[in-house]
Amino acid sequence: MKVVIFAPNTRAERRLRARFEAWGLEPVSPNAAGDPPDVVVVCGPDIGPLLDQVERWLPKFRTRPPVVAVNVDRSTVTPAEMARCDAVVLGRLRRDEFAARLQAATRRRIFQGAGRPFRALVEALPLGVFATNPQGACEFTNPAYRRITGLSAEEAEGTGWAKAFHPEDRDALFDAWTAATLEGKPYHGVVRMTRPDGTTAWVRITTGLVRDGGRTLGHVGVLEDITQQREAEQRLREAHTLLDVIQRASLDAIFVVGKKREVLYFNERVIELWQLGGTRNLARYEDRMALLESQMREPHRFRRFVEAAYADPNLTGRMDIVLNDGRVFELYTAPAITPDGEWIGRVWYYRDITDRRRAEEERDRYFRYSIDLLAILDVDAQFVRVNPAWTRVLGWTEEELLGRSIFDFVHPEDARGSADAVVRVRNGEELRDVRARYRTKDGGYRWLSWNVAPTRVYAYAVVRDVTELVEAHERQEELLAALEARMRDLEEQARALDELRGQAEYAATHDALTGVWSRRAWFDAAAEIRPKALALFDIDHFKRINDTYGHPAGDAVIVEVCRRLEQALGSDTVLGRLGGEEFGALFQCDPAEAERRAEAAVAHVAAEPVRVDRRTAIPVSVSAGLSAWRAAAGSREASLARTYEAADKALYRAKRAGRNRLVVAQGRAAAA
Repeated sequence: MKVVIFAPNTRAERRLRARFEAWGLEPVSPNAAGDPPDVVVVCGPDIGPLLDQVERWLPKFRTRPPVVAVNVDRSTVTPAEMARCDAVVLGRLRRDEFAARLQAATRRRIFQGAGRPFRALVEALPLGVFATNPQGACEFTNPAYRRITGLSAEEAEGTGWAKAFHPEDRDALFDAWTAATLEGKPYHGVVRMTRPDGTTAWVRITTGLVRDGGRTLGHVGVLEDITQQREAEQRLREAHTLLDVIQRASLDAIFVVGKKREVLYFNERVIELWQLGGTRNLARYEDRMALLESQMREPHRFRRFVEAAYADPNLTGRMDIVLNDGRVFELYTAPAITPDGEWIGRVWYYRDITDRRRAEEERDRYFRYSIDLLAILDVDAQFVRVNPAWTRVLGWTEEELLGRSIFDFVHPEDARGSADAVVRVRNGEELRDVRARYRTKDGGYRWLSWNVAPTRVYAYAVVRDVTELVEAHERQEELLAALEARMRDLEEQARALDELRGQAEYAATHDALTGVWSRRAWFDAAAEIRPKALALFDIDHFKRINDTYGHPAGDAVIVEVCRRLEQALGSDTVLGRLGGEEFGALFQCDPAEAERRAEAAVAHVAAEPVRVDRRTAIPVSVSAGLSAWRAAAGSREASLARTYEAADKALYRAKRAGRNRLVVAQGRAAAA
């Protein structure tokens, strides 16, 4: 192997030459190389200028040999300089590492040195392309490989490519690949790969050997993403399985018949439905027709239908078949056409609809004889089907109703509510007792109550004539309204009587002029409330006030004196007008407090004149007599009389003493 050496000085070149000769290589100088060398060696540590010399020297050769840098110091070499080399040996030069780097560079030259068209092809291929050394360590990947696996070129180097594959397949793949590389054989396999986004992909791997004479340089391989193919195959298998399950589980008897009317397929339901027992000889058309027609009430109809279907390859149709035993089959046929449009035969479906037919007949009987109005309406609220009850209630015949909208019959005042109800039904809502008036054929109106259940296509309605019910309800409402009006009148009269009664009771217990207790009510209260003291108040010189200012002024004085007494005596004191200008007070406080309040009342009355009008102010005062409660043997009335008498005498003494004062009756008070 010829080696051209570029060294920084003669000493370094001699040392490398001696080492390569010891390894059995043939070192030559750049000027002595006539043919392209097998490898160009650049000696570090500063390889930049030497690489420039190599680039100026190489163009004289048609093929470019690999360039290997040796004795390179990692701290001084730049990434750009390393990229200009096919291989780099860091640190001290060793034979085994040099050989490995040289082999790797040579293998990369298979792709990178094979010419621009080949490199462009590899780079543009949608298939992943990779190359390995003889031991199976990856040294080259194209963009498609990196896209399919999700690995970068650095991540795929060596055995790093294995981490892109599914954990369940990784060990088996690695073992098989290692065995193939050790034996120098190609590898073929289909495995799963886990992409960076977590999805699983299926790939097909195919490899071949790279040889130089009898020597194996490594392996090249192709990685093909077959995920869509596998998924399509899986879907096809699932579809076939599903179709087989459907046909086996189908309640329909299924015949698939070819162009020549030969049976291509039939399921087990054919034997069950037609009760053929062990008969399986259905291949010949006439034999098959004879078996089926023998069970039909009208075999000629069936044969005409079958012959018409075979005469027109595009015909799709259905018919009902009544059998001799009373069962009813529904027959449906459709052409069997390939995706390319080729007619290859016909499919026949037979379904037992006996139970459904009986249910339909039962439903029709109920529909015809129901006393309720039954209807089927479309999405535009048009009658699709009605029962005879509509004619009985509204007078319109079935022909006059079908195809017409309910709004042709709804009372104008009920149209808006009916339109809202139609919208609710279109939105899938069930209706209960929606009422409206509908016009009869003779021009009148009947109240109808609708109960509606919607489906995607139709609405099913059960309708009742509730005219009598509505009219009875209206009469009931009128009676209730009249009764409520009468009750309101009676309640008004009762309130008036209560007011009169209250006024009478008030007048009987209160003084009409002042509003305080009347004489009788005051004495009744004195017998009930257990007072502790009693006081009598009398307006001084009242006759003179009446004579001087007149009775209206006298009344005003009485009212004002009463007001002042109420203010001074307190809310717990019972004040009453005993007659004319005389007032009585019953105290529930102790006698000493009663005396204080009575003194305050006398002073409060005389504090300022009573102003009758703007120009008239009348001086006023009262004389008062107070007595503590005096118990007497016998009834409370006797005690009241005794206490009243003592207070009256004290009042008389106050008058004689000069008026405008309080005199307290002498003597010891006793508990009531």
